[in-house]
Amino acid sequence: SLIQQGMCEDGLIPVNYWSGAFCLPAYVFPHEDDVKYYIKCEDENLGLLDSYLMEKADGTIVWTTIDTEDLSTHDEASWYVSFTPDNQYYQIRNASTGHYISYNNGRFKALNRTSITGNENFHLIRGRQDVSIGDMKVRGYWLIHPENNANPNTLTANKDGSTSAVSLNLYDSGSNQRWVFLDADDVDAFDQGSKKFYQADLKDLIAQIRKLKRVSHTEDVADADQTLEAALEEITAQSKVATGANDVKSLVADAREAAMIFLSSVTPTDIEKPFDLTFMIDNAAINDNSGWSDTPTFSYSCCEYFQRTFDFYQTLTNMPKGTYKLTAQAFQRPGSYVNAMNDYDNGRNNVSAQLYIGQKAGKIRHIGDGATETSLASGTVQAGSQSLYIPDNMASASAYFNKKRYYNEVLSTTTRQGTSFRIGLRGDISNSGYWTIFDDFHLLFYGSATIDQITAVDETLISPDQKKRIVHGVFDLQGRRIADSLEGLPQGIYIVDGRKVLVR
Repeated sequence: SLIQQGMCEDGLIPVNYWSGAFCLPAYVFPHEDDVKYYIKCEDENLGLLDSYLMEKADGTIVWTTIDTEDLSTHDEASWYVSFTPDNQYYQIRNASTGHYISYNNGRFKALNRTSITGNENFHLIRGRQDVSIGDMKVRGYWLIHPENNANPNTLTANKDGSTSAVSLNLYDSGSNQRWVFLDADDVDAFDQGSKKFYQADLKDLIAQIRKLKRVSHTEDVADADQTLEAALEEITAQSKVATGANDVKSLVADAREAAMIFLSSVTPTDIEKPFDLTFMIDNAAINDNSGWSDTPTFSYSCCEYFQRTFDFYQTLTNMPKGTYKLTAQAFQRPGSYVNAMNDYDNGRNNVSAQLYIGQKAGKIRHIGDGATETSLASGTVQAGSQSLYIPDNMASASAYFNKKRYYNEVLSTTTRQGTSFRIGLRGDISNSGYWTIFDDFHLLFYGSATIDQITAVDETLISPDQKKRIVHGVFDLQGRRIADSLEGLPQGIYIVDGRKVLVR
């Protein structure tokens, strides 16, 4: 009875749940047969603010950016909706071609039909939560091919602008499968809401760029500061008189361009205080897979892969030339905790996972690098010859990350202005017990400073107070964590907070 009630509360007409059949169709989207509707994906990262579902010349269904003021000349992006009371299914027909959205052989496509077949009938299910853009609130709908099972295929937006048929994800997280239907009046209101969204985004971006300007730096190109400020003032002025969402969106791109020109023209005065470009990473804290290429397991503010290969990345575009450092909290346990720690104690590091930026990559920390004499959280285990504590689940790994026990970094230099490169984490071994977990990416920029300058050995004597103020721990030249501070260590070269330090 609770299952039946839950389905009804979600707007679903239930059938016998235990039969494995899907819920029954119903009239859930009030519509007018002669009104043109414009369809958007509900997901902000898949065109909600500026893109529309349209039919291409070959019948392929895609979502693409179209200026609101140009919609009247793009009937291929408008659709008529009809409903058949006898079977409770909807049909969707393109206003330009008259073709119906049809499902056949595992794909959605717009086809010419003189009469409706079962392939043109679709089951709409209304989303549970409002989509708020400015003052406007709407709901998205799953567009489902009727199938007698619990995971029928549904029209799904892909990151490259295409659509595909994917098994239904009936959770709220399935925003890439929900579609918002707008009439002409709704489109205008939605555009004004989108404009406000982009204006807020632009304001935040300009604030971040001005933070970069406040970093102590030298100008490699004369008047770099003045040029940046003039560009930002002009962009701000244009934002105030912009009429549509895409006008403001183009200003966001202009602001990023101004920041890129500035960054390629300056170098931080203090290598220890570079420009922080983490705001240019989409979802750097990795709260979900938004902005990233893959979907690991998410929990406790971190994500993991277990016994599988992976490539978790995003591509940064139009970036300034210069030297970058990518950092993250991450470790891999190469095998069971017993075998991994026994190998570690015997000098064998079987870690395969790599943190990478562009063409540069480096192994991430072995789980033994962050081991502690006392447990930092519940969910740890003791292993190895010294019976040290290591994380054994996501909750304990998160606690160790919060203590900065598994710091990683990799540096890369690009000499091409406006370059694009990937940042991420990858692993090519899926052996038994291999566990990779990570969180919290950061991107730092050093201008024209070279990698050798950034990683140069600091031969300055370390004061007692400085020895205590170490953030990420002390590592030997093989990358093994050996202490929390330099106190009591013999003279030699160590890696401290990503730098080589000579202790005399």
